[in-house]
Amino acid sequence: MYQGRFEPEGLLSTLPAAVSVMFGYVAGVRLRRSGASSRLTVELIGAGLLCAALGALWGQVFPINKQLWTSSYVVFTAGWSLVLLGIFYEIVEVRGWSRLGWPLAVMGVNAITLFFASGLLARILYLTAVDAETTLHQWIYRNLFVPWAGQIDGSLAFATAMLLFWWLVLFALYRRGWMLRL
Repeated sequence: MYQGRFEPEGLLSTLPAAVSVMFGYVAGVRLRRSGASSRLTVELIGAGLLCAALGALWGQVFPINKQLWTSSYVVFTAGWSLVLLGIFYEIVEVRGWSRLGWPLAVMGVNAITLFFASGLLARILYLTAVDAETTLHQWIYRNLFVPWAGQIDGSLAFATAMLLFWWLVLFALYRRGWMLRL
C-alpha cells in the first residue's frame, strides 16, 4: 500500500488481477493438454479476438483503465495476449521455427528478474535529481533522445533502448546459464 492520500491500484483491483492470472493459467493448461496443432492456434486466436471484442464493448460501459485494473481492461488485454500467444504458438511449436522465439526465451528465462530490476531502475531514474527541476530520466530523454528523434519518436527510441539494454543484461545471464529466482 502506498503511503499518502490514496493508493492508485486500490484494493478492489485485486479480484480482476487474479482473473487475469486465471486467463493465463487456463491457456497454459490447454496448451499442456494438447499436442502441437494449428487447430489449437485457431482456438487461441479465436478466443483472444472474442475476449478483446468483449473487453472493448464492456469498456464502453466500464472504462478500460490499467491503473485501476478494471474488469474491461483484464478481458481486453487477456484477449490480445491470447492472440499473441496463438501466433507465437503457431510459429514456434506448430511450425517448429524455434529460432524466431529465441529472443523472447532469453527474456522469459529470467522474467521475474526483468520485472523487478527494470522497475527498480525506473524508480532510480525517476527519483535521482540532476538539478532542482530535472530527474535523471528527464535528462537522459531530453539530452540523448529528443535532439535527434524529436519528442514522440524520442520517447519510442528511449523505450526501445531500455528494452535493448535489458535484453543484453538478460542475454548475459542466459549465456552463463543463470536463472535468478526472487
